[in-house]
Amino acid sequence: MEDKEWDELKLIQEKLHEALDKGYPPIGKGGINNPTGAKKLVADILDIPRTTLQRKIDQIEKLALGSSHWTIEWHRYKDTKPQVIIEEYKKPVVRIAAQSTTFSNPTKVFVIPDAHVSPDENLDRFYWIGKQINEYKPDYVICIGDFCSFDSCSTFDKNHTVKGQKKPNILADINVTKEALELLHKGMGDHECYKHYCLGNHELRLYKYENEHKEVVGAFSQQYENLWRIRGWGISEYGDFYFIKGVAFVHVPLNEMGREIGGKLAEASQISNSATHDIVFGHSHRERSWRASKLGRGNYVKIVNVGTAMNFGHIENYAINNANGWSYGVSQLLLADGHIQGHNFISMIELRGKYDNKRQNSTESK
Repeated sequence: MEDKEWDELKLIQEKLHEALDKGYPPIGKGGINNPTGAKKLVADILDIPRTTLQRKIDQIEKLALGSSHWTIEWHRYKDTKPQVIIEEYKKPVVRIAAQSTTFSNPTKVFVIPDAHVSPDENLDRFYWIGKQINEYKPDYVICIGDFCSFDSCSTFDKNHTVKGQKKPNILADINVTKEALELLHKGMGDHECYKHYCLGNHELRLYKYENEHKEVVGAFSQQYENLWRIRGWGISEYGDFYFIKGVAFVHVPLNEMGREIGGKLAEASQISNSATHDIVFGHSHRERSWRASKLGRGNYVKIVNVGTAMNFGHIENYAINNANGWSYGVSQLLLADGHIQGHNFISMIELRGKYDNKRQNSTESK
């Protein structure tokens, strides 16, 4: 025989001895009531037919007649259970795919909060805001409401009272809005983007006035809305959500009774508890944000209050003696994956420092 054949027979002998030592009987087909035999085990390990294995065993036993070195020691088998090797349990590694994101291409939104324009006030800030929009280059500009105070339609001071007689007329409120919009668009320059106006409770004064004086229904509100529409602004009604990439914009969220949700910690309590998506709103003139966890892996909502765009330090008459803590400025947001991913509040002081001189210089050059 060639060396290869000798090696093969020796390997079979060694494997049979190993199987017998581990408790496998010489013969057995395997199964519930018939344990696997040493011969079958070795045939499976060496991947050879059992008939071939038996022929090789016959050769080995013939060699054993001439030399005990080749004897297959069948007596090594003892009537015991085969040795079972229990491998150490390894906890499977479960890999959860990361949520897909669009961070590389977020949506930029610029928010103008409650401006409360009134006749005879300084409107320079609208040019500054427009310049900041031109610099930020947002995809959307949102006016969050209460752009005009509409004190002309206020019912707090009756027209026959001393204070009531000092109120401006409706056309004066509409005209000052026009002046503010002209400055805003002048500052924006050639920047084009989507623009949307969420009506606030102060604009609602105008519609309530018309509702109570049917002879002028639409006469003033249409003039007011046209100031915005001719400049490319969309308009949503008071209390309606305007959605951008899954984030809602509204002047102020309303409760189930249709009333404004307010309070010192409205963002962290009532609004975040009720919300099922991120919300950006104004109304209270305080810049704040709150992130609230929701049930489910990675679920949350973020609520952002954007403050006020009034002149820095200005306080409306109704709040002069109140503990207000108002925040004067505008907000730049980054939206992605249905959430507010970035929020930058820019103070009115910063805007004045950046752009006030530029407007003066451009005016002087003319």
